[in-house]
Amino acid sequence: MRHLTSLFDLSTDHVREILTLARELKSRLRRGERPQLLAGHVLTQVFEKPSLRTRLSFDAAIMQLGGSSIFLSGKDAGFEGREAVSDVARVIGGYSDIIALRTYKQSLVEDFARWSGKPVINGLSNDCHPCQALADAQTIEEAFGSFSGLRVAYIGDGNNVAVSLAEVCGHLGMSFSMGTPPEYEFPRPFVERLKQRFPPAGTAGDERPASGGEACRCGLHRCVGQHGAGGREGSPPEGLRGVPGGCRTDEVRAPQGPLHALPARPPRPGSDRRGHGRPAEPVLPTS
Repeated sequence: MRHLTSLFDLSTDHVREILTLARELKSRLRRGERPQLLAGHVLTQVFEKPSLRTRLSFDAAIMQLGGSSIFLSGKDAGFEGREAVSDVARVIGGYSDIIALRTYKQSLVEDFARWSGKPVINGLSNDCHPCQALADAQTIEEAFGSFSGLRVAYIGDGNNVAVSLAEVCGHLGMSFSMGTPPEYEFPRPFVERLKQRFPPAGTAGDERPASGGEACRCGLHRCVGQHGAGGREGSPPEGLRGVPGGCRTDEVRAPQGPLHALPARPPRPGSDRRGHGRPAEPVLPTS
């Protein structure tokens, strides 16, 4: 049984297989084809964190493939301590064919993979955001045609979005650079683990500035969730304060424009409006 708990847990072949299938299904959808590959299957989504795009994506995907969806909040599932996690996972697994979690602790995702008896997808945890990184990779491939020779420049703190983006770059042979204040860099153990798994990939230790890459990802925690996708709440890092909408897209230069970890706050007067209806240049959709 395969799970998507983090991109470190997948082989590069599996990552490429996911992207190949996603490319095929997206192409068929554009032609009006909706193959009923999951007819009769039930996806249960258990979300501790609020969501717009993630929930819509999972709902639309399972329905387009012929299945159905059940939604539970963390309170519905009893994550506040009403029952043991192992029992909750077994119960939900008994009613489901697939389980998607959007939660705080990565350990909860792993516990569900251990106890539910069904494939588990990490829709976001404080540690990583594998589905977002795969969507970014699909968008980059659509824009450039391949991953060969590309460098992804990430502007923001070393949160869950950045972690998974660095991992997918390693799988696909793209180099990765990150621009962030020192106190918001990746933890050193993660950097070492990344270098050991993907030796050719650039990392947070790359001294090149995070600009001028072929694809640029703006991922300040102000842009990635009501409480910050990485669990960080409050004002942005000291070195990145005063940035309209959490990312100075007016200073980002990439051939196809930047990707952006929406939702972004509405622009302030006089600021760049990319991503808010009157783009100065294209902002890549995240598929």
